Amino acid sequence: MLALPDSAADQLAADHGKNIARMAVKSFDSMLADIAAGTNPRQAIADAQSAFTTRYAKSLAKAFSDLLQRFVGVAEVRAMPVGDVPLSARLYAHNEVTAAQAAAIIREHAQGIHDARALAMRLYDGYDPQGAADRPLEGRARAELPAALRNLTADRDARASLQALVDKGLARAARLKTPALRAAYLEAFNAWAAGAGAEILRARLDVAVREKNRYMASRISRTELARAHQATDGAALMADPLVSVVQVLLNPMHPHTDICDLHAKADLFGLGPGCYPKARAPLSPFHPHCWCKIRARYDLSAADAREVPHGVALHLRGMPPAVAARIMGSEARALEVMAGTPVREVLNRGVDPAYQFRRLGDGVQKPFPPVPVPVPPLVKPAPPPVPAPPPATHLEFIAEGRRIMETLPAVAADAQFADVRAWHTAMFDRLRAENIIGKAAEFTPQRGAVPLGALRAQMDEASAMYPRTWVAAADAAGPLTVKGSSSRCWAWTADRDRPIGVSINGWRVDRHIARGEGFMTVGPGDLSVTIHEYGHRLQETVKGLDAIFQALHRERVVGAPVRRIKDVGPAYRGYGADEVTREDHYRNAYQGREYRVRGGGAEDGGALEVLTMAFEAIVGGQAPGKTSATLASVSRLRDMLLHDREMVELVVGLLFRFNPIA
Repeated sequence: MLALPDSAADQLAADHGKNIARMAVKSFDSMLADIAAGTNPRQAIADAQSAFTTRYAKSLAKAFSDLLQRFVGVAEVRAMPVGDVPLSARLYAHNEVTAAQAAAIIREHAQGIHDARALAMRLYDGYDPQGAADRPLEGRARAELPAALRNLTADRDARASLQALVDKGLARAARLKTPALRAAYLEAFNAWAAGAGAEILRARLDVAVREKNRYMASRISRTELARAHQATDGAALMADPLVSVVQVLLNPMHPHTDICDLHAKADLFGLGPGCYPKARAPLSPFHPHCWCKIRARYDLSAADAREVPHGVALHLRGMPPAVAARIMGSEARALEVMAGTPVREVLNRGVDPAYQFRRLGDGVQKPFPPVPVPVPPLVKPAPPPVPAPPPATHLEFIAEGRRIMETLPAVAADAQFADVRAWHTAMFDRLRAENIIGKAAEFTPQRGAVPLGALRAQMDEASAMYPRTWVAAADAAGPLTVKGSSSRCWAWTADRDRPIGVSINGWRVDRHIARGEGFMTVGPGDLSVTIHEYGHRLQETVKGLDAIFQALHRERVVGAPVRRIKDVGPAYRGYGADEVTREDHYRNAYQGREYRVRGGGAEDGGALEVLTMAFEAIVGGQAPGKTSATLASVSRLRDMLLHDREMVELVVGLLFRFNPIA
C-alpha cells in the first residue's frame, strides 16, 4: 500500500482536529441547553458525553479510512488499542471521570450561589452604617468565606459585579428598608445569579467538559494517526531497494525542545544531522501529539555510515545541561545517558509497550491488525441467556432480600439471631466489599445543640451507611443544612421554590429556598435517629424509593382502622392528638403513621415513617453511642428480624439492588 503524501496527511489531520473542536462545542452547548430546560444535570452530562464520543468515533473512522486509503469502520476504531486498552474502554473511562467532575462543579456552583445569596441578604438585613466599610468579598476577608463561595467569586469581574450589587443594595438600605425594597434586592441578586453567575458556571464547565473532550480526542487522534501514517510510510521505505538512508524531520510547528530534537539533529552515523541507515532510524511519533516524519534520502548511502561511539552521550554533552535535560525529560535521565546507559533503555523505562522507542528495522506495528475470521460451527450455538431484569416491585425486592440473607453466614448459623451484631456486621461487610456503601453526604453544618465537629462525624457516619447512589442522588437534589437539636428531630425537603423563605418547626429561613434544598435536625450522639432523619431526606430525593414502601403499606393495612397513636398504649401517650396510624403488625405503631394533608383524609399524606423506621432499625442495628441507645438499637433489630422478617428482607433487597440511576 502506498503511503498518503505527507502534505495530504497533514491536511487530513488538521481537518480532523477542527472537526473535533466543532463536535466538542456542539455537545457542550447541547448539555447546557438540556440543563437549562430542566434535565437532571447528571443525565444531561451523560447524554452529551455519549453523543460526543459517538461522533468522535465516526470522525476518527473516516480519518483513518482516508489516511490508509481503505475502509475502516467505527467498530474497528473502537476496538483499536490505545495503550493497553481498546479505544472504547478509554472513551468510557474518560466519560466517567468527566461526568463526575462536571457534576461536582455544578453542585459546588449551586452551593456557591446559595452561600452568596445568604451573604447578600445577611449584609442587607443586618446593615449597620458603622460597619458599612466591611467588604467580605475582598481582601483578607475572603479567607473567611465558605469554599464554594470563594470559588464562585474567584474571577475578578464576577466578584466585582456581585460586590457592586451588594453595594447598591446597602446604599438603599442606608436610606430606607421596606419589604418591597428587600424583594427588589433579592430579585436583583437572582438576576445576577442567572446572568454573571451562570457565566461563571459556563466558564468552569467549558474547561472541565468542552476543552477536556477536545484535548483528549485530539491527543489520541494526532498520536494514532501519526503512528498509522509513519507505520505505512516506514513499511514502504523498508521495502524500497533504492533507499538505504532516511532522515528524521521535525514538525515545522514543533513548539519546544524535547526528544524529537535528539532524533532530528544528532549526527550519530556520520551521514548528517538526523540521518540514519534506514533499519537504525527511530520511528516516530516520539511522544503524544508528535507529527515528526521520516523521508527517504536517495542522495546518501548506508555504505558510508560510520556509527559514532557513544554518539548520543557526546551529543548531549555538547549542549547546555538545561537543554540536555529538556531533551531527555529530566536532568537525571540526561546524566544517566551521558554516563553510558543506552538511550533506548532510558526512553522505554516505564512506558507502555505500544509507545516504546522503536527503530524502523524492528518492524512496524499496523494500526488495525487483521482479525481472523471465525469458522462457523456445525451446530448453531444456543443464544446467550437473557439476564433477569432488576427487581422493581416490593414483592420482587423482598424475594431478592430473602435470597441475599440466605447467603450470609450469620443467618445460616444463627436462625434465631441470638447474635444480632454478627448478622449486622456480616451484612455491612458485604455491602462494603461490593462498594455499595461508603459515601458521606454533602451538607452544611449549623451551630446548635451538637458541636460542629461531632455533628459532621455523626452525619458522615450515618449517611455513609446508605448506598452511594442514593446519597449521590440526594446531593444532586440540592444543598442540605443540618443543625444539632435537643428537641424532637425532623427532616424537611422543599418540594417547590419558596422565594421568601419558610419556617420549619421553629427554624426560620428568611431567604429564597430552591426546590430540593433540605434541612435537618439531629440529637447529640444519637446515630440511630440521624439514620432515621437522613432516611427522610432520601425519601424525598431518591426517585422511586418511597413508592416501594408505600405499596407494601397499602397491602398490609387493608381494612385496618385509623387510630390515634397516643391511644395505642401507655408507651405512645407522648404523641400529639393529630398523629394517627394504621398498626397492622408493625413492631412499632409509629411506623404505620399516616400524614394528613389539608382537605384530605388520613392516608392522603402517605405513610412516611415506614421507610425511616425500617432503616433506623436495620441500618442502625448496632449504632454506637450511649450504652442504653446501643442496647435499644440491637434489641429493635432482633425484634424485627424475628417478628417482621418481611420488612428486613425488603430493606436488604433495596440496599443491595435498588439503584436510582437505573
